[in-house]
Amino acid sequence: SLNTRTIGYALRCYLFVFYFGASVPTLSSWPKTVPHSYHAGRSKYRDRLIMNDASIDVQLLHEEPKKSGSKGVYFPGGAPQAAAVALKDLVSLVLGRLRTLTPSETGEIFSVLDEDGVGSGPFENFARSILSTIIDNAVNRVDAANYTQLALHQIHRSGGSELFWHDMMTSCGVGLFCDDDSLSQDLKHGYLVSFSLLANLVKVASGKVRKVTQTHDLVPRDVASKLLSLELLLHFIEQWRDVAFPTNTDDCGKNEIGSDKAVKGPAVETMVYALRRLVVPGLLANTGSGLENSRVFRRILKIISELWCTNHYRSRMKMELGILIEHFVIKMLQLGPQVLSPQRLFDLQNGNKGRKRESSSSVLQDITSPLLPHQLDILVEIKKWFGSNPKDTLELFMNYDMEHNTSGFNGGTFPGAQ
Repeated sequence: SLNTRTIGYALRCYLFVFYFGASVPTLSSWPKTVPHSYHAGRSKYRDRLIMNDASIDVQLLHEEPKKSGSKGVYFPGGAPQAAAVALKDLVSLVLGRLRTLTPSETGEIFSVLDEDGVGSGPFENFARSILSTIIDNAVNRVDAANYTQLALHQIHRSGGSELFWHDMMTSCGVGLFCDDDSLSQDLKHGYLVSFSLLANLVKVASGKVRKVTQTHDLVPRDVASKLLSLELLLHFIEQWRDVAFPTNTDDCGKNEIGSDKAVKGPAVETMVYALRRLVVPGLLANTGSGLENSRVFRRILKIISELWCTNHYRSRMKMELGILIEHFVIKMLQLGPQVLSPQRLFDLQNGNKGRKRESSSSVLQDITSPLLPHQLDILVEIKKWFGSNPKDTLELFMNYDMEHNTSGFNGGTFPGAQ
């Protein structure tokens, strides 16, 4: 029953509380985003290995509150953790509400009368309806591309103020969903809020991770913001899958099944298209942050896994998944075991002084952390991809390697697949 402006205020309030706690890191603060050497004189290399350990990397949104006798439960992380959980619940409530709403029953019905008021035959009606559907679909695709491009432009341009939420609601969101006559007013409102929430999460996830000038450590607040936003994005994608494409899941083998509670209609495809146009560029923009911090990289991989393992996402993001797999998986494995950081490897090969640092990648040349944890995380995710359904290996080869090789597109396969 809250209006859209109030929902925007609640979103920014939760983020503010979370940022406030993450801006003052201590030994007992939440979340844990800095090594112990940040507070004491321990070995940075040892702490870096500890922070990169996947076995102790608990996702922020998965930390459960603790029981406190008869007083109920409490959050060990205090207000910042409560705010993070509230953001997760907000995503679940916004998307879950779409299930309870019914489509419009007053949508435009194709008339069986021609311009002169004379009834048309079955063939004329059939041909006219097909032509009208083709034209409408073409126009809707162009509009969706334009409005999502405008949203992406605003994500990288404007600040995180109320104005951005207003633009997503009244400009981009209205253009995407409000012309759909099959949606009731409540459903249109639900899609508008869902899209605006998605755009805000992508915007937060696209922020830069700064470094402390004296120590070159990553700023704790920026790391915490990146971890939370990526986890919320993953939660949004999972929740939308459950709302629009109810599944019977078995690890990565997601076999879609029908359900009367599934949200249906053209707006579902529009939302998936928005996910495709907003989330994928956001992941690519986090390349540098992911290489600097394996926890960020691990969450990027989980989002890619969700897109790959859900057949409805996979069938609609073929090109994007090919680019993501090439960028985050194949190129990383081609480097070989990276026990030392790229920066350290260059210093050992060329000497510590007297030569300008050069690298085959402008992103890798400033990375001071080993990339071996990233490569191990990739292998773990790939095992999930193909462990439950080995046929997906053939699909990956046929759709993302063989097809481009036989079609002559740019003269061959993706570079990393050769």
